[in-house]
This record gives sequence, structure tokens and C-alpha cells, in this order.
Amino acid sequence: MKYDSIVITGHQRTGTHYIAAVICTNFLNTKDYIAHYKNHSLPKTVKNNNIAYIYTWRDFNSVAKSLFNSRKTFGLNNVNNFESFLKSRYCDMWNPIEHAGVNVLDLQGNHRLDNYISHYFKSFKHTPEEWWTLYHKKWDVASKNKSNVIKVSYNDLINNFDNSMFNLSIKLDSTTKSFKNITDTVGWYV
Repeated sequence: MKYDSIVITGHQRTGTHYIAAVICTNFLNTKDYIAHYKNHSLPKTVKNNNIAYIYTWRDFNSVAKSLFNSRKTFGLNNVNNFESFLKSRYCDMWNPIEHAGVNVLDLQGNHRLDNYISHYFKSFKHTPEEWWTLYHKKWDVASKNKSNVIKVSYNDLINNFDNSMFNLSIKLDSTTKSFKNITDTVGWYV
């Protein structure tokens, strides 16, 4: 591999935990994907040319549905239906209340129930689609300007795993040509 390390990030609910687990299993030979997972960073995190910065991508409708279903985790309680969620700005939906928690599972099989409320969207003056579009445009620009910024599609991995992993292997200049998928749930799930 031509990079010293890999960093994985992406918009919320784009399969970042799954993609980080798959990448770390196949290219870094580790189950500790959290060490390479950098939450939902923007391209300003790209500072080292010897690190591959992988950002995850997923279609807006799937992301929006997943965000809506897990909205309590994000403190987005001032909305009762999906249509209102799509039209509202994140800051207007912000109303953190205690919740029963979400399941968190890693590759080692460690499971916990977490009632943490993310403050990420607290002051965003964007609707879900506006923020999703802005987030991905920033990363798309970064990927055009820096060869070590690599886009990985959750949808492509699910629909054509081997081909997607082979293309990623080429971008990483890795000798890995046989890939293992992750079939167990990892990350945060309701």
C-alpha cells in the first residue's frame, strides 16, 4: 500500500462504521477500525499526503430515512414525521431529550447501549438535504484536488462488493486482491 495509514470519515448514517470495518479488515489486518474512524469530519482534516482519507457516500434518501429513524440520538425531537424532517432546518429540530439508547457494536463483538445525544446538528441552519449536498460537495472538491482523498460508496459496496473493493485496492496501491465482507452489524443501530 502506498499510504502509511488510512482515515475513514463520512456523513452521518452513510455506513461509515461498516465501511471502516471492511477497510480495516481487508487492508490493515485489524479489527480495531475505531482507531481509523474519524467521525464526520470535513476535508479540512486532510493534512498529510501519506495518509489515505476515505470518505463514505450514500444516497440522500437512505441517509435521510436513517437519520429520521435515529433522530433522538441527534437531539432532533422537534419533528414528528418524515416530511417535516425533510423540510426543517436541523437547528429548528434541535430539542435534546433523554432516550432509551441505541445499540453500539464493534467487530470484536463488544456491545453497549448508549444514550448519548450528539450535538453535531445543534446549530446547523440547513435542512437535511442542504447539509448532505454541502458535505459531499466539499469532499468531492477535495477528491479532485488531492489523490489521497478517496470516495467509497456504501451503495456500491452492498450491490457489488468485490468490484468496489478491487477498485479501492487499486487506489490504495494495495496487493490485496481477495476480500472479506462484514456480515455482522457494526456501529450504531436503533
